[in-house]
Amino acid sequence: MTTMANRHADQFCDLSGFDPNSARPVLFAHDGSDITLIEIKGARSIISENDFADRMIDTFAAEMAQVMKAPGHNIVVSFESSYNAEAEVDGHLERQRHNAELKQLRVAGILDETRNVILRRAVSERLIVALISRPQAGQQREIMAQKKANDQARSELPAMRAAMDPYAELPGLEGPHMAFVQSFMSALSRVGIIASVVTPGEDGSRPDIAKIRQGIFFHETPNDWKPHEPGAVKYPPIKTSFDSDVSDFFAPPLAMQVLSSAPVVSQDMRRITWGPRSFAVCQVLRYPKNLRPFNHLVERLRAAQMPYRVAISLESLNNGDKTSIRIRQVAAQLLGIFDGTTKLLGKNLQLVTDALGSDTEAVVKTNLSAATWIEPGEPEEKLRSRASALLVGLQSWGDCTVTDSPASPVRTLAETVAGMNATTQSWRGTLAPVSDLSLVLPFHRTAPVFETGDSLFTSVEGKLTPHRAFAPELPAWLTLVSAGTGSGKSVLMNRMNFDLAAYRPGSELPFMMVADVGVSSSGCMNLLSALLPEERRREVIYMRPKNTAEYAVNLFDISPGSRHPLDREKVFQKNFLLTAIPMDHELLPQLMTRVIDRVYEIKSDLSVDSNANRWQVNIDPQLNEAAKAAGIKLTDRTRYWTLVDEFMLRGNYEMAIRAQRYAVPRIKDIATVIAEPQIKDDFGEDMIRNVQRHLEALESSYPMFTNYTSIETGSARIMAIDLQDVLTVSSMTDEAARKNTLMFLMTRQVFMSKIAGDKDDIRAMSFPDDPEIRQAYERYWLQTFQTIAETPKRMVMDEYHLTGTIDTINDVVWHDCRTGRKWNLEVALVSQELADFKGLTSQATTIMILNSDSQAARKAILEELGGNPAVDKALQRYVNGPDKSDPSKGANVLAMYKLRNDEKRWVIFNNALGIRLLWALSTKSEDRAVRDELYSRVPLDRALDLLAKRFPEGTAIGRWEEVSRQQRRSAGTSIAKLVADEIMQYEMSNLMKVAAE
Repeated sequence: MTTMANRHADQFCDLSGFDPNSARPVLFAHDGSDITLIEIKGARSIISENDFADRMIDTFAAEMAQVMKAPGHNIVVSFESSYNAEAEVDGHLERQRHNAELKQLRVAGILDETRNVILRRAVSERLIVALISRPQAGQQREIMAQKKANDQARSELPAMRAAMDPYAELPGLEGPHMAFVQSFMSALSRVGIIASVVTPGEDGSRPDIAKIRQGIFFHETPNDWKPHEPGAVKYPPIKTSFDSDVSDFFAPPLAMQVLSSAPVVSQDMRRITWGPRSFAVCQVLRYPKNLRPFNHLVERLRAAQMPYRVAISLESLNNGDKTSIRIRQVAAQLLGIFDGTTKLLGKNLQLVTDALGSDTEAVVKTNLSAATWIEPGEPEEKLRSRASALLVGLQSWGDCTVTDSPASPVRTLAETVAGMNATTQSWRGTLAPVSDLSLVLPFHRTAPVFETGDSLFTSVEGKLTPHRAFAPELPAWLTLVSAGTGSGKSVLMNRMNFDLAAYRPGSELPFMMVADVGVSSSGCMNLLSALLPEERRREVIYMRPKNTAEYAVNLFDISPGSRHPLDREKVFQKNFLLTAIPMDHELLPQLMTRVIDRVYEIKSDLSVDSNANRWQVNIDPQLNEAAKAAGIKLTDRTRYWTLVDEFMLRGNYEMAIRAQRYAVPRIKDIATVIAEPQIKDDFGEDMIRNVQRHLEALESSYPMFTNYTSIETGSARIMAIDLQDVLTVSSMTDEAARKNTLMFLMTRQVFMSKIAGDKDDIRAMSFPDDPEIRQAYERYWLQTFQTIAETPKRMVMDEYHLTGTIDTINDVVWHDCRTGRKWNLEVALVSQELADFKGLTSQATTIMILNSDSQAARKAILEELGGNPAVDKALQRYVNGPDKSDPSKGANVLAMYKLRNDEKRWVIFNNALGIRLLWALSTKSEDRAVRDELYSRVPLDRALDLLAKRFPEGTAIGRWEEVSRQQRRSAGTSIAKLVADEIMQYEMSNLMKVAAE
């Protein structure tokens, strides 16, 4: 049996009104108090419990004590944890869905599965602080005069008992209140806490009022909820009786709009049904002797997997309160002569009195209340079990005394919502110093670095943690990923590459190149290609080059039309040659610089003593046909640069670029330059002979570097280049490292030819003086740069440790990062240890760690990156690779972001994927073999559905091992084929069962 509470539910809310014509983030209470809401995201980075406590006491409490010593200032801190994350998750995923649809990618199934995965882990944490300035905070003479003026103005209004009070504001509070808000925000900032004032929306919405209302009516209140403004309503209801009250013609009081229905309280006072939710509350009657950090309570309640809200209020004492304490202290001392208990009370009151007189401390009245609830449709039994868990959790959070049936349960519930009331009335409260209370405030929660991003992860607590590529907060975009074998780095990179390709804003795919060793990136490429329309699938390619002329890449290829390289092109060419020529000679860098300048001078058609390459009939029949079709006459005296110009004038950019392949120098042309007398005189014949010998060895060993460029990427925007056949991975000698470095530089050249540069480069390009030709090139480059400037670009180099101790590649990478920001380039390097990056960690702006196998490994990470003991603890506790028994749980990742002001922000997130996406991006050889076998039989979408149904854990390795042990294989039958046969049979049997039913 239940009893109905007072139908005037607004008695539990102190809100009176607001000023719709002001941008001030202030609400007015019935007594004239100003109320402002602050939303707290959390600590800027991972920080230890002790360090955070020191900051809160030394900085936050010390600063706020100066404010709270004066009467009239109240703080209410409300921490809510629930599983109502749907709206926030859907907001992220809807943006991703929209961006993918713009690119014509069919990701509906993947996003639906992603939503389910995230919601299984996601926790919505809401930390709201209400700052309240009561009339006592202002100059009392001024406040009293304003109250009198307001009362006079109200007396002139017609009778309207249930209308919003247009004279609730006390202007004299504005200055003290905004100073209070500024002091609070400043104290948070100095502690390292991210917070923002909840301000009115430009569309007239009031997010601050919406957040208050959502504390009771969550499902009925959207984030952009708009209250009725003060004044006359446009469509008043019909009056049923004639009287002088005109309330119906005006907006109702804000309290009636916030609490629009009455609660129903059970007879035992332990259940409150208000709207579709049912609540249970707890009230702390006595604080624990030793206050513990709030996170201890969170960890206890997390195990119960229930929603809850905890509110802590701090109210400054008025002069009467302080006088009463001093009188009680004197009385206790006098009585203590006869009573030991009273003497102890006197000592305790003496401590409070001392705090009252301190310059750096303030004593406040504090209350702590909590609530839990059940959602619509959940059984009543859950409320009882959750209420019990909440009670036990609070009691075990120290030795406090807690009741689950306070005298006014509805008021207690309302007071758990920050901003609902100006003062606490449900319990008489406890006296405590601000410094002690600062330890229990729920601010020690690590905040996400980004609000939105291309990839949506969750923290270990379940908070949404987006990762944003090309974040403007970062000074450059160099990402390093460090993880050992089997730690999930390939799945992470595949996932982040897929997310960037699919969910980055814009209708075009980004430019992306993955230099990989093995086929681990093929899953991502296959998935992207299959999700695109048939006519666009050429925009995604996977290639596996060999060291042959068929895959040749000429390091001397430069910007189309330009006769000389740009600075960034020369940096690459110089470092490539210094890597290819293993000579330890101090003059070698100077020689290479001279060689590059001179070889372009010789092959240019603009130099006096040039020897430009001339057309040859048998080199490129396709080019010959295009020239003939364009009406370009070809003779043995036609220079290739002439062909480049003519094709450019005709707007045939593809053939102009193709013709330039034969116009630029090649490695063999270096021999002509170093044979010049001046070069020999400047560098010595011995050095020149050694260089010549190395060049000859280079030409014989690397046909892919010595021929005209022949590798074709066409219109591809996303490419994976598998270097398996051209790298040495078995033994890491200096020669192997040099070879591997050259191959990585080759892939970089292939990518840069598509994406490098911006419009500022045009001035540095060397074009013919002919105005028509120059204008043709400038038009081409302006159009090209406009296209690529708007498109994000990512270059990934996996297994970076294979470059060994060769430092020249670092110079190229870092130069790309510094100059590439102008044209939206991110460089991502992946390797097994941080030491593999050879000093690039100091320049990196994002570093991700996926495992820390030993104390020595963690120590090396912390020393290299400058982490603190809290980061060490987080590494040890959370970052240990994926769960081998259940890959669908994902792997935890420690990420460090270095912002523009050199601030380092550490976070941990979990990379859990939906089963279909996990299968699509899996890099395990057995799973890849089974997946590719199914791809060969059915369309990709169908194959992933079959794999997810048969192996919902995300791997078939267990079944693979069983088949390999138990089943004889006939000649030529692979295990992958046998497992795929079983999957098809499994699906067929399921279909037959459904049909039979």
